Amino acid sequence: MEFTVLIGTTVVILISLGNMNISSGTKDADEKLSCNPYSALIIWYTGSGEDNSFFQQRRLLVVLISDFPENTSVSIVTIGAKDDIRLQFRKQDRITNWRDKILHHVPGTASNHTLPYTEIQKAILYHKTNSSEAELVYLLVNGKTVIRDVGNNGIKELRKKKTFVVLCEIQTENRSHTWLKFASNENYFIALDSITGDVNKTKEIILARSCQDSKFVCDTDMYWSSDRKGCNACTYICSSTCKVQPEYCFYACPFFHKYKLANNINKDKDYTSEPLQEHAREASDNNSWLIITLVGIVCILVLATVALVYKKKEKLWSFKHYVWSFKERRKFTEDEVSELNEQQNN
Repeated sequence: MEFTVLIGTTVVILISLGNMNISSGTKDADEKLSCNPYSALIIWYTGSGEDNSFFQQRRLLVVLISDFPENTSVSIVTIGAKDDIRLQFRKQDRITNWRDKILHHVPGTASNHTLPYTEIQKAILYHKTNSSEAELVYLLVNGKTVIRDVGNNGIKELRKKKTFVVLCEIQTENRSHTWLKFASNENYFIALDSITGDVNKTKEIILARSCQDSKFVCDTDMYWSSDRKGCNACTYICSSTCKVQPEYCFYACPFFHKYKLANNINKDKDYTSEPLQEHAREASDNNSWLIITLVGIVCILVLATVALVYKKKEKLWSFKHYVWSFKERRKFTEDEVSELNEQQNN
């Protein structure tokens, strides 16, 4: 009976561990596949002529927009050309005229390659959004681009949005430190080599993160309140002073810590902390401890089962030995009786 109970308990725990891994994998897969239509603003600096970076960016835009979720609201704004693009449309498979606009766009040839912050501000104001859709910004620049950002207003404005920065340059130029602080965090900074860069791989990285962000309707300093049916300031649920944030803060306001830094940013400091990933690591550590505990229990049960089996075998061996001894004694007694009978007969 005890042996059956131990085996049954071990099997149940092993099945539970398997279900944990399977359900976790299924959840991750579901989240990865789920993607809501969102509002995409593309700001493309094209003031450096027809160099390699321009053609790489153009290829990237075509494949990226083509794979946006159906009914995503798209705005394309170019900066730096003689005739800049101002285009808005709903992404639908049957609508393809936006491709012609991109493919026939003629870049400018500015000598200073300057991207003024005011142009970014105008692009954001130009972009009309739906209050029920997440707003994502894609800023495409090259290794020559220089931003004029007096008072760090550009950083504050872009960090308020969920902003991807795609820097297209030759790897040896390495100007990532200049543009990293304009992205929502370092995971939203994408470096694409202007010669050997893989456009399709870059597209997949951007789309995967965009799909995750499509569920966050509000700006990075706000969160969606289902009871009030609107966006509220993250300061309602997150602490502006404490390093350790409430658990709900990390899920509802994953960019809050970064947005705080943007309001008090130091241009010489590299802001690369990842509070959301730290929280994820903490949750992962907790799951690891749970799995370790369950594995330990399984090991104890297995050892107990082995000990019980050994004990039962030992008892069985003792019993067999007793039976053998008893038979031997019984046999000896019968022989003695026979011998005595023979002696009596003689």
